[in-house]
Amino acid sequence: MNLDHRARAAVDACTAYLTPPATITPAEFVELHTAAQRALDRLSEAIEDQVDVYPVGLFRDVRQLRHALAVGDPRAWRRLRSALGRQVDRIRGRRWREARQYLNGYLAEHRTSGTRCGHGWTPGRARRDLAAHLYQLGRAGR
Repeated sequence: MNLDHRARAAVDACTAYLTPPATITPAEFVELHTAAQRALDRLSEAIEDQVDVYPVGLFRDVRQLRHALAVGDPRAWRRLRSALGRQVDRIRGRRWREARQYLNGYLAEHRTSGTRCGHGWTPGRARRDLAAHLYQLGRAGR
């Protein structure tokens, strides 16, 4: 199955999920939701080689700490402590958006699609979120 078939299958499944018939049973709705989720999973696998996924915020800081401890950098804990201190300052200053973004986990960016990105606590979730954003952009005609 090439990318065009996967994309078309994802669009069909998501369209059926987003525009259900007027009379639908809960079981049929769950079926539509499951099919749409599977299609987005297949689409995220299809675009995997065109997507960059990297840790941000707390995940990036922890990864840097692990690397710094592995090479024996004595400033490793100081860097993490200062990053967490900045986070506490954001919370005290009631800058909730900045505080929440520190906990994004992973970001997934498509190399050519523009500024939208997916985020999640795992790389796979970030890819699926990006696939959903790409689907929504295509549906809006952008």
